[in-house]
Amino acid sequence: MDDPHRNGRPPEPRSDEALMLSFRDGDARAFEELVARHRRGLFNFLLRSVQNRSRAEELLQEVFLRVVRSKDRYERTAKLTTWLYTIARNLCVDESRRASSAGRRRSTRRAAGSRTRARRWWRLSRPTTCPPTTAPLPRRSASGSPARSTCCPKTSARFSNAPDQRAF
Repeated sequence: MDDPHRNGRPPEPRSDEALMLSFRDGDARAFEELVARHRRGLFNFLLRSVQNRSRAEELLQEVFLRVVRSKDRYERTAKLTTWLYTIARNLCVDESRRASSAGRRRSTRRAAGSRTRARRWWRLSRPTTCPPTTAPLPRRSASGSPARSTCCPKTSARFSNAPDQRAF
């Protein structure tokens, strides 16, 4: 009866749920076996979602870290793989949100920069002369306010605002 193999066959492997309950009770080898069983499948699941090998490895570690942290709350109500893949899916959703919000911040900064560049381009690309056969538009005075012009009625009207208001 000392033989661990009954009738020459290896013992039946323990279920994932039984291993998790053993781990909850303090058996570290049970956790090692769970990691060995599910590491590859979880990694592939995460890799398909994040499409970055190093980030998938980090998320895989986070999945198992969360399993360790919540081992005392584990209850055998469903298959362990359901619980593991739910943790992994939630991490993927968080990662996706994080990536999309970072992308929105980047694109907002980029868009604000393009608007500024567009305004500068528009100012620089405008003609610096009045309608044909008239004098050039006045430049800004040293104080930054537009100088008064009397070269033509259109230009005079354009610069007739109060000196502290921008004409552009």
